Amino acid sequence: MVRYSERITAILTLLVILAGSSALAGCMTTTVSSRSGFEVPTAGPETRGIVRMLFAGDIQPAIRILPHYPDKEFRRGKEGRVVIEFTILSNGQVGLLRLIESSGESFAEAAGQSMSSVLFQPRYAGQVIRVEVQFMILRTDTSD
Repeated sequence: MVRYSERITAILTLLVILAGSSALAGCMTTTVSSRSGFEVPTAGPETRGIVRMLFAGDIQPAIRILPHYPDKEFRRGKEGRVVIEFTILSNGQVGLLRLIESSGESFAEAAGQSMSSVLFQPRYAGQVIRVEVQFMILRTDTSD
């Protein structure tokens, strides 16, 4: 079994790696204008999937990684909501999950999988927590 400190170290290492790769992605961009001879595409509306985790009560996790918006549901334009209840274990990890409410199986699966990465301070062991996971689609119009 992985100790609490080893798990936190692994998660923080992953976050540093992910942050570094996104910083490098910006170095590969090029500015193109109509004066350079290239066709400049007009900006259209942008659509993104937004996920929020709302923990009930005053106890908040020390570490959490948000769930991935299910691709199938995003393509369909479907939004969802999942409510899960769980107990915090003595090592700060999330214990057995109990599904209270769900907008669909893929939303429940995504929320449940992300709960394995949630860590609490061990002093909250034995507390029963309820979390609401909201999957929303944000549409912004970037055209002028």
